Amino acid sequence: MNKPIAFKLITILGTPVLVLLLAELALSITGYRSTYEREDPFLGFQAVSPLFEAKLGGGAGGQRVFASRESKLPWFNYQEFAATKPLNGYRVFSFGGSTTFGRPYGYETAFSNWLELLLTSSDPATSYEVVNVGGVSYASYRVVNLMQEMFEYGPDLFIVYTGHNEFLEERTYSDLFQRSPTVAGLQARLHRLRSYSLVRDTWLSVRGREQEEAERKFQMSGEVTAILDQTFGLEHYRRDPESHDAILSHFRFNLERMVDLADDHDVGLIFVVPPSNEAAFSPFKSQPCRPVTAAGGGRWVGLYDEGRERLSQRDFAAAAAALQEAASLDPCHADLRYRLAQAYLGLGRHEEAKREFVAARDQDVAPLRATSRIQGTVREVASQRGVPLVDLVAILEEEVRETEGHTILGAESFLDHAHPTIRVHQRVAEEVTETLFELGWVEAERPVEPAETTALYDSVMASLDGSYHAVRDLNLAKVLSWLGKDEEAAPFVARAAEALPDHPEAQYLQGVFLQAHGRYPDAERAYVKALVLDSTFARAHNALASLYERAGLPDAAIGSIRQALRYEPESDNAYFSLGNALYGTGRVEEAIEAYREALRLNPRNSRAWNNLAAVHITRESYDEAIVALERTLELEPQNVSAYKNLGLCHYNMGRPTRARSMFETVLRIQPGDDFAIRWIERLDDEARQ
Repeated sequence: MNKPIAFKLITILGTPVLVLLLAELALSITGYRSTYEREDPFLGFQAVSPLFEAKLGGGAGGQRVFASRESKLPWFNYQEFAATKPLNGYRVFSFGGSTTFGRPYGYETAFSNWLELLLTSSDPATSYEVVNVGGVSYASYRVVNLMQEMFEYGPDLFIVYTGHNEFLEERTYSDLFQRSPTVAGLQARLHRLRSYSLVRDTWLSVRGREQEEAERKFQMSGEVTAILDQTFGLEHYRRDPESHDAILSHFRFNLERMVDLADDHDVGLIFVVPPSNEAAFSPFKSQPCRPVTAAGGGRWVGLYDEGRERLSQRDFAAAAAALQEAASLDPCHADLRYRLAQAYLGLGRHEEAKREFVAARDQDVAPLRATSRIQGTVREVASQRGVPLVDLVAILEEEVRETEGHTILGAESFLDHAHPTIRVHQRVAEEVTETLFELGWVEAERPVEPAETTALYDSVMASLDGSYHAVRDLNLAKVLSWLGKDEEAAPFVARAAEALPDHPEAQYLQGVFLQAHGRYPDAERAYVKALVLDSTFARAHNALASLYERAGLPDAAIGSIRQALRYEPESDNAYFSLGNALYGTGRVEEAIEAYREALRLNPRNSRAWNNLAAVHITRESYDEAIVALERTLELEPQNVSAYKNLGLCHYNMGRPTRARSMFETVLRIQPGDDFAIRWIERLDDEARQ
């Protein structure tokens, strides 16, 4: 190429690059932050408040400290650390969900506490602080928000143990994840540029589009609102590959963002691959691949039932044969894969059992344990970005291999579906400590001998009284009940109620399980005892109301619900129950008002929409019923009852074609439904007349 031309090209191309670099430098000096640093491009968050606040400590010197806000304690441990970091200080923050928190125990036996002990013992000259910022039910997108606050407190190291809660909260995404990888990648890079962010912010401001841009993103609540806390619970989960892929893409994005933020602030970062209970915890929700198997008949159902029966008889060979054939017809049913794994395990076919246990977890329609793709993403991002990794899955598999001769993870490492034993928490601390020493991020003054480590652990365990373990049982009972695993929760409930006779929640949970098993007088006594211990316990008032309703005492039920609302006036579920009770006494207008108040408090309460529609149908207010039913179906697209009621509404309004369409939809969701079949036959007969 001619040299003058080449020089001109370099000048032409280089000038914009130089201008861009200078602009980035200037904006950096002024403290202007890029869109990438400031916000999640896929989700918005309402009223996120800081975890810590400055206050005077309780010590003699009245030292200024940062302490957990009281409003955050339902989700976080109380933590406190000096506002002024010691000159010889090394400050660590551990992020994640309830495992990092230490559940079902507290922070005393979480890996963060063991890590502080190990580091302090090996290097007494350094003042180590390991602050536990694990948030119950926190997913990666909330961890990113929390991480940005922690930069204000002089961190040296972040430890991130996340992946179990990615599917716990309901959310939707715009079309960003559906764009081509090239376009999505370009957009992500542009958001990292301060100059692009400034131009974008200015343009949005001039055009008055800040609100439009914000509303385009799904708005998350300031704190966790889990699907299982909502009225629809596990029913809301359904097989949705596109949504699943979008959530996994967002998870990867969040991990990448953590790496970038840590790099920008020169803070060390370690990822932990989250393991889960494979063998000793069945799937939460199972669905077949194809609707034909959901019809309740056919060869698949026969083989599945036969396999379960053979398994209960410990005839593992026959169970495996039946379940293998069923899986060949439809491999998506998580419980089928789980039972096939149990059959293989009984036969000693460990590799096949491991494969099926993992498949059962990964096929779970309610994926509340980190899936293989989640685990793989943590490994990939760590490898690609040079982040040190504690592969806890591989570590625990090797431990099990040494003792059991296979790599199937189960009750030896976990207390429930995902929360590990205290010993596993200690192992995480040991692995992180070793990683820090190997990397030279901290220097050991002397190695801690195994006997010293054991003595350290024993000293902590000896300081915990019996109530600490009783609270563990209570927390396990709560989480298992919340997850719909009542049978697994039962022994923990019984032990907690006995060990904690003055704990209102322990007595309340005892009442819930007594009620579930038909022991209604005993359940009533348990609820009353809970209320004697805490008269403001709204859930106990609501539970007592359900017993009164069952006993045919509607006025007493209404009274109990109103007591619950006295202490929890923002409870949409209580207003929903009040609407049911009022409707049962014939107070229709009051029932409608109660349902409307429930929906004002929570417009996503699908049961309130559904019951409001039912009341409108009884009043022959079909237009209003259709509106309520359509809202129900927006929230629960597979709600067969809502489609049936829509069919009836359209029929009564003289719209037979639309009525028939509703009943046909019922049959697509639930083939063979007698009610829908009869109505279609009736509509066909009337059309021929």
